[in-house]
Amino acid sequence: MNHIKFHPRATIDLPENGPNIGTASADGRVRLWTLNPEYEFQQSIVFKGHEDRVNYMEFHPTGKYFGSSSHDMTWRFWDIETQKELCCQEGHIAAIYPMSFQNDGALCVTGDLNGVVNTWDLRTGKSILSFVAHRRQCIAAKFLPNSYQVATGGDDNQIKIWDLRKKSCVNIIPAHFKLISGVFFEPEEGKYMMSTSYDGRCKIYNTHDWT
Repeated sequence: MNHIKFHPRATIDLPENGPNIGTASADGRVRLWTLNPEYEFQQSIVFKGHEDRVNYMEFHPTGKYFGSSSHDMTWRFWDIETQKELCCQEGHIAAIYPMSFQNDGALCVTGDLNGVVNTWDLRTGKSILSFVAHRRQCIAAKFLPNSYQVATGGDDNQIKIWDLRKKSCVNIIPAHFKLISGVFFEPEEGKYMMSTSYDGRCKIYNTHDWT
């Protein structure tokens, strides 16, 4: 299993027998699981379509859909209720790893192992902005809660903050001594950012001045 994610309404108002957890796997599939305490070993809802390992899955903010990224150089958008693939997006020329949805669900960013990040408009299904974020691999990408900035992390040991309105990098943070494996934000106002790395450290930053 490569990635695991809670549904945005899990433990809030989503029933225990609903799709509370999503997992992405090296077998090329995404599975959705319940939180029903009666099942120690339960059957999952299986989504098939990728032709290689699935690296990442992310629920859409509405909770009705999710996206998945893969070594097959595509990311796909799925309808949870119908269990159907809505679209298959091509455009990367390397395996896709991180993905993140904007808070209002209109945009999605994806990063690949060549260091390229694409921004997609879900309303048109087109890439609207592409930039080389890191020298080799982009392993982490996350929208800030303000919805117009994106943080990326890669194997150059840096975190970069991108402003989609300015179409440029506005901050470079020499964050770790080894590959950055994840970036996360305090969800309400985005006052804090947390980063994880292969150097074994977790760091927390103030997003006001990135200290």
